[in-house]
Parts: sequence; structure tokens; C-alpha cells
Amino acid sequence: MFMAVGRKILNLGCGSRFNLAHTNVDFISTHPSVRAWDLTEGIPFDDATFDLVYHSHLLEHFSAEAGQCFLRECARVLKPAGIIRMAVPDLEMIARAYLATLTDHFNDSPSGIANHSWMLLELYDQTVRTQPGGAMKQFLLAPELPNRDFIQQRVGSDALKISAAAKPGPRSLLRKLNALRRSGGSKRLYQKLAAGVVGGIAGLLLGRRGRRSFEQGWFRTGGEIHQTMYDYHALERVLRQAGFRGIVRRDHQTSYCAEWSSFFLDNEPNGLAYKPDSLYAEGLKP
Repeated sequence: MFMAVGRKILNLGCGSRFNLAHTNVDFISTHPSVRAWDLTEGIPFDDATFDLVYHSHLLEHFSAEAGQCFLRECARVLKPAGIIRMAVPDLEMIARAYLATLTDHFNDSPSGIANHSWMLLELYDQTVRTQPGGAMKQFLLAPELPNRDFIQQRVGSDALKISAAAKPGPRSLLRKLNALRRSGGSKRLYQKLAAGVVGGIAGLLLGRRGRRSFEQGWFRTGGEIHQTMYDYHALERVLRQAGFRGIVRRDHQTSYCAEWSSFFLDNEPNGLAYKPDSLYAEGLKP
């Protein structure tokens, strides 16, 4: 166990959850303290730079092969005896929760049916969706959620913010424009415009089906979907294959880093898990 004072910590795919004292990287920057970088192209730092590398709900967005390469990149930028810490959706927990909803579903209660429907989405929606948010977003946008507490217990409070965040209007548009500006997003804007042009050409040459196929393919390679799922045994294997040792299963607050919970990355200030559906693991670089 080490103390974080004077240590260099790297947070990859940080989204909006990061510590200003750390080095933070995401595909799009939404804050001056977050560096925009496409992590499918590697990690943009020298060998043996960091004492701890962290990422949450990121690895599952890589294919199994690309995920293995990404973990080797994590090992590369770590110093000897450095820590890797990660959180991914817990496939075993999801499967067990799905099986538990079958009984309630057959009792035919509104909440039981809703719980069963939600667990089906947890199992497959993020792997098969062809548009942002997928069926999960549509479920959460329903006027009434008979299982609101169940969903919050499963995936945390962020899911219940989707309804407000997804509503169109000047404020949501302004947030998008500000995010684009802060990220230096001209390249992404260019790519989006280019994709629209290519999609139009596909439509002219191949018809509506061709354009739809192009648009779905473009979306599915954009990073939102889950390409791999892990239980602890699978996660431990890929960490060992990437060269890590001392691999242990963690909860949202315990770590080789003594002050981990004080960063409020995996836990809320009240001690609850930020993403309750997570599987946490750590390893050490030899």
C-alpha cells in the first residue's frame, strides 16, 4: 500500500469524474484539466511515467484483442511496482440479478415486469444498439418508471439524469457547443461532416438501406457500445496476460493506494458506490 502524496496518477476515459491533481485523459475534453486523446491509438505518455493508472467502465468498450493491447499500454506507462486499478460492468452480477427478476416477472407485478425488462437491457442493449442511448435511453425516458429505485440501486443515480439531459433545447445545445469548444473539437466536427457526406453518397449509390448500414457502422465504431464483458475470472486472466501481478478483487473504496476513497472516483462522499454494477480489480506492475 502506498500514500498518494507526490505520486503521479493517470485517469483514462475520465468523463466528468476526475481529480484536478491527477492527469486526466478522455476522448473528448469537457474541462481544461482533461486532455483530449483517442485511446484506441495508445496512451500518449512515456514509459514508466505514472505510479497509478485508473480507468472506469472503459475496458469493455474495446474488443478483447484491443483491450489486451490497451492493458499492455497501461503497464508500459506505469513505473515498476505501479498500480493499475479498474472498474468494469460485472457480468456475473448482471447475470445473477437477471435470474433473480424472473420470479418477480412471473408474479406479474408492474415493478417485477419492469425489473425484468431492465435486466434484459443490461444484458444486451449496450452490445447491440445502433443509436446513442439505445433501448436503455428509451426505457428511462418513459413518463413513469415503476422501478426507479431498482434502477438507481443497479446502476447509480446518473442513469436517472438521462431524461433531463436528453431533452432538446437551448441549454443542452449550449452544453454540446461548449464541450466541442473546450475539446478543440474541430477534428471531430470535420469527421462528423465528412461522415454525413459519405453517408449521403452511400444513399445515392445503395439506397436508404445502404445509408442506414453506413450510419449504423459509423456509430458502432464510435466507442459507445460494449464489445467485451468480464467477470472476475476473465478480468484476472487478461491482467495476468498483460504482465500484472498481485491481482486482487476490490470494492469501491479499498485499494493499494491508501487514500483512494478520498478522490471520490469510485465512491460518493456518503460512501456509496458511484456505479453499483461495477467489478473492481487492481494489479501491480512487476
